[in-house]
Amino acid sequence: MTEPAGPYDARPFPTRPIRIAAAQAQAKSGDIEANAATAAAMIHEAGHAGARLVVFPEKFLNGYEPELIRSDPQRYAVQRGFTARYDKQHLFTCHA
Repeated sequence: MTEPAGPYDARPFPTRPIRIAAAQAQAKSGDIEANAATAAAMIHEAGHAGARLVVFPEKFLNGYEPELIRSDPQRYAVQRGFTARYDKQHLFTCHA
């Protein structure tokens, strides 16, 4: 068994390959709810295809609109606990 790399790494390195999915979709500008739902669906689909990790482009959730975040951070920035409603329904339902 491999020793952990540091104090925050409690797990050893994987002993088998990990399938990683690179996701790409058209984000809806400023619509975090819709973009989170799209991401959750894509994660679910990738999980069923065997992916253990799914990566998205930077700022996918807010639709790549930094000006929107600056104009109204409470509305457009992803807030703590926002994805909790998606976790149980979509994100962790697929196990390889």
